[in-house]
Amino acid sequence: MKIGIIIAFISINMLFNSALGQFSSDYWLEMGKKFTEKGSYINAIPCYDKAIEADPTYALAWVEKGNFLNKMGKYNEAVEVFDKALELDPLSEKTWFGKGIALELSEKHKEALESFDKSVEIKLLYAPGWFGKGVVLGELGRLDEALMAYDKALEINPKLGSVWYYKGLILKAQEKEADAKEALFRAKEFNFAG
Repeated sequence: MKIGIIIAFISINMLFNSALGQFSSDYWLEMGKKFTEKGSYINAIPCYDKAIEADPTYALAWVEKGNFLNKMGKYNEAVEVFDKALELDPLSEKTWFGKGIALELSEKHKEALESFDKSVEIKLLYAPGWFGKGVVLGELGRLDEALMAYDKALEINPKLGSVWYYKGLILKAQEKEADAKEALFRAKEFNFAG
C-alpha cells in the first residue's frame, strides 16, 4: 500500500513537472529505471519515451528502453529500439548484447550469434557477450564451441553462477558427468540454481 502511494505521488509530480518541461532526459531515464526495478511497468515506458523525446540522440535511453522491452517479452520492438541505439552508438557492446538477447528469445539464433559476436569483438573481455554466445551455440548444437565461450566468460569472471550452470548442462549433454557435476556445484556456490 505504502509503495503504491509513493508511486502515485511520484507519477503526479512527474506529470505536473512534465507539463512545465522541467526535466532532462537523464531524469526521465532514471525514473524509468526506478519504476522498472519496482515492477511498476505501466509507469516505466512513458519515462523512457520522455527521455528519448527530451534527447532523441541519447543512445543510453534507447538501450534502457530496449532492455525494458526485453523484460516485457516484446522482442521485435526491442530489436527495433536497439537498432536505433546502434545508429547512435555502433560501438556499444551492451547494446549489441541486448539486441542479441531479443533475437535469441525470438529464436533467431543466427542473428543473435552475430550480435553476441559483435559485442565481444567490441570488448573482448565482456563476459555477458561470451555467455550469450555460449547459449546460442548450445541451442545450435555446437556444444564444443559453447563450452569455449562459457570458459572465456568464466576466465573473465569466475563467479558467474549462470555461466557455470549452462556449462554444466552442456557437459551433461556430452555425458561428462563428473565435469557437469562440478560445474553445477559451482553454479550453486555462486547462488544460481537454474
